[in-house]
Amino acid sequence: MKIWLIIALIYTISANGTFAQVKTVDGIVFDATSKERIAKVKVANITSKGSIYNNLQAQFTVAAQKGDVLVFTKEGYFNDTVKLRDEPSLAIYLKPMAISLRPVYITGRFLTPKSQLQANRELYNKAYGSLANHDLLNISGAGVGLSIDALYNMLSRQGRNATHLRETIDEAYRQSLVDARFNQSTVAAV
Repeated sequence: MKIWLIIALIYTISANGTFAQVKTVDGIVFDATSKERIAKVKVANITSKGSIYNNLQAQFTVAAQKGDVLVFTKEGYFNDTVKLRDEPSLAIYLKPMAISLRPVYITGRFLTPKSQLQANRELYNKAYGSLANHDLLNISGAGVGLSIDALYNMLSRQGRNATHLRETIDEAYRQSLVDARFNQSTVAAV
């Protein structure tokens, strides 16, 4: 009788031990494009209805067995679904929903109004060059004549646009002179 009791006890303990075994799967979650680790990803086991979040090092350990389905979700990334096989650990790569751009740093230098005017004249040299001639009378050693370039610049659309551009650049120069003389610190002192 004692032997049957011992055998039944051993059978019960071994049967409960095999059913009570919980297997775990661990892994790391990465960004598919930058290959950097992603933290705070929800790992849901659809089969057992359990879920966890991975840690700040992007590592996770979830209770799962072979055949379970794991879903990885993170805001800003497409979900990824994995059906477990016999892998002891996983490397999951989530694809971002948007394309991330590298940061752009803009640095500027302060130009004096005169140097800014000179830079604009070099940039728009055509408006200050051949299209800037507005003298109708051309005086030379041979005599006085009518300037065809001046007539063209006065009557053509290109000449009128060049005149308008020169006026805009000159007005910006005058405004930058005022801004340079009466800057924020000068006005605050007054």
